[in-house]
Amino acid sequence: MKIYQRSLTWTIFVLKTLSSRANDDGRYSDCACFKKSDLFQYREDIILNKATLYPTSCDPEKKTASLRVQPLETWDRDDRHRSRVLQRRPGGRPGGGGPPPPGTDPKEFLHGWTVETFPSVELGSCAKTPGLKLGPYPIQQVQTCELFIHDECEMIKRAVCPCFDSDKITSMKEKIEGGDPKFVLDVEKSCKDPELNGGLPFGIYQRDVEIVLNGGRARSLSEPKKLYSGRASMLFNDELKMGVGNNPRSKKGECFDGSDKVYPQLDFFQLTHCENMMKSLCDSLELLPPSSDANADSGARDEVDFVKDGKSGMTCEWMTSTPKRKRKFCQRMNKQTRKHVFEHCRESCFAAPCVDDSDYRFNGQKDQDCDWIASHQEYCVDERISKRYCIEACGTECCKDNDEFKFEYQGKKNLTCNNVANLPKDSKGREVCDIPNIAVQCKMSCLKC
Repeated sequence: MKIYQRSLTWTIFVLKTLSSRANDDGRYSDCACFKKSDLFQYREDIILNKATLYPTSCDPEKKTASLRVQPLETWDRDDRHRSRVLQRRPGGRPGGGGPPPPGTDPKEFLHGWTVETFPSVELGSCAKTPGLKLGPYPIQQVQTCELFIHDECEMIKRAVCPCFDSDKITSMKEKIEGGDPKFVLDVEKSCKDPELNGGLPFGIYQRDVEIVLNGGRARSLSEPKKLYSGRASMLFNDELKMGVGNNPRSKKGECFDGSDKVYPQLDFFQLTHCENMMKSLCDSLELLPPSSDANADSGARDEVDFVKDGKSGMTCEWMTSTPKRKRKFCQRMNKQTRKHVFEHCRESCFAAPCVDDSDYRFNGQKDQDCDWIASHQEYCVDERISKRYCIEACGTECCKDNDEFKFEYQGKKNLTCNNVANLPKDSKGREVCDIPNIAVQCKMSCLKC
């Protein structure tokens, strides 16, 4: 992904260049504790999404000037439960990582500076986290350190992604991995390279579904009213919940937080920070690719261009738009192909094979297959699940013989679908499965699946 493979070397180069210029800034006297350029490392780690500001840092209301960062959480891919691990770089710099292990002092895993002055005695001191105290020094030198911290805090606030932060990223991860029973991820669009996704921003897309567990009416926001009679109802509308991309007109970076709020165009650092946060989220989710759609390959979908007998308007959707039309048309023969309508309209006529797609995973999660759907039937209201992927798990009507169907053929009565394979042709040379009613009731025995 070109836009999301932004060179870390280039990002660091820009930061270091600005850092070297800052050292030549003649506005301040020397800071007794550190150089102004020393603080750039914390902005670098934040922009590269390796750390985040500690909550009490950069607070102008506090008497002490503080710039401390906390290593961000990562998820161990070898652990099925994605336990959080702490990674630290040599030299004490944050390099990813997570919250401190249980029983340890959280402050031991922070990095940064805190500066305090004591005007009554005209002295001041510095503390570098973790565990280094410097001073006392003359107050003028320590006040310079305060100014350096305030300046860097302002630079960090302007450089971070304005649309979302690490807390929102964590909340989104929890929603996708099962924390929100009403969140249905659009796996086909989420975390996908814009070049392979129609130019859509890189991010998290929700199949905007509202699952009403106690039943209800389903109303589409972009289409006429549509009711699916099941245990739940849904509102259908693909929606970007969190993402980042380039405006196709201005070529400038933009970010999105799932609301109607419009953010200003992003500068280099903001764009880099947004991209790195989204990439970290997508990498941690370990989304399995969309289903190979095995059922579609075996004929579970409607033929897109099919119209009955070549008549315009008689599409699969129209012929099955009401229960009456479905009963009327699905078992009829199409004159041009000499096939039944349900053989062209598998999905609309509920004539898909009674087989679950073994590759399907809800929200892309490896432990949420069709067996999981069978115990969470409220999601079967989604017709993509119930009619395409988890047909058997959802108990959807599908391509199988009617065990209760009996018929008469060539004087023989009470025949069942089990007899179809052994029956001869009639006097007109027709196979028994050429009789529409028998073909519909004995789909499997007639090899119409």
